[in-house]
Order: sequence, then C-alpha cells, then structure tokens
Amino acid sequence: MAKGLEEFSFEASLLRGIVENKGIFAYVSLMEVAAHAAETNGPIRDALTAAWEARDFWSPIERPLLLCAALRDDALADANHPLSKSIGEGASGKDEVTRAQIEAAIELGNFRDAIRTRAVQTNETSRAIAWRLALDEFEGDAPIALVDLGCSAGLNLIADRLAISWPDDRGDV
Repeated sequence: MAKGLEEFSFEASLLRGIVENKGIFAYVSLMEVAAHAAETNGPIRDALTAAWEARDFWSPIERPLLLCAALRDDALADANHPLSKSIGEGASGKDEVTRAQIEAAIELGNFRDAIRTRAVQTNETSRAIAWRLALDEFEGDAPIALVDLGCSAGLNLIADRLAISWPDDRGDV
C-alpha cells in the first residue's frame, strides 16, 4: 500500500511502459513528466501531494491512471484545454505532453477535486449481475433504465444476456 507520493515515480514508469507498448506516445510523455515532477518541487508535485497525502492506494498503477483520467476528463470537456490536442477528443495520441501544459492544466476544471476524491476501478462487471438480480424482483410496468459509465460500461451492458444459473438461498435458479 502506498500513501501520498511514495513510489509514484516507479508506478508512473510502469504505466509508461504499458502505454509505450500500445503506441500512445502522448501518455508516455505525460508519465515521464509526471514521474519527474513528483521528484522535484513545483506545482505538479504540490497538487499531487495535497490530494494524496492522506489517501492509501493499493494498486501499483492506480495513481498514474487517476492522474491521466483526471487530465483527460478536463481535456474532453474543454476544446481550449492545454492538453486537448494531446489527449482530448480526436487526439492521435502521438503529440508530446510537456510540463508547462500539465502545470497549466492542473489549475483548470475539476482536476484537483478529481485526484483528491475519485478512484480508479477497471473492468469490474459483477455489479451488473447484482443489479440484474435486484431488478428481477421489481414489479411494475414502467421501463427501467440503468446507465453505467466508464471503461467497463460496455461489459456491463451484456448482463441481461447472461444466463443466471446459480441458486439463491431458497435453492431456486
């Protein structure tokens, strides 16, 4: 378990390797800048320290992913965001991200709140099955719509296609 910025540079290097293998060079440079910035005084280190000093992190790439997600969320929301051309809508992923861009970006949008309060959850699909089980008990004629946003949303959309084949506490399937 890591706290604050402990081991962040190492974790950023892990994510850097993953995105480099996928050819997403904007995130390669973003992770390089973030790893270096976490080791040197400046606004990026200050923002990350303030957001994470009291938080515990369990996954080795949780903080780098959270950093990327918070920056991308703001870049998607604003076409004039400093990182919009690098990681925003329609970006090729080939543009280099600079320290100056990140320093400008951390002052905008919801970045500080996002890295302080949000968490990374990847591909956890069992909640869709839990919702399905609960909704099977719902009686009524009104249609029900569930919306699941995030990286596993597509996986959760197939829960209604799964055959539920385990028994409940009464032995019913």
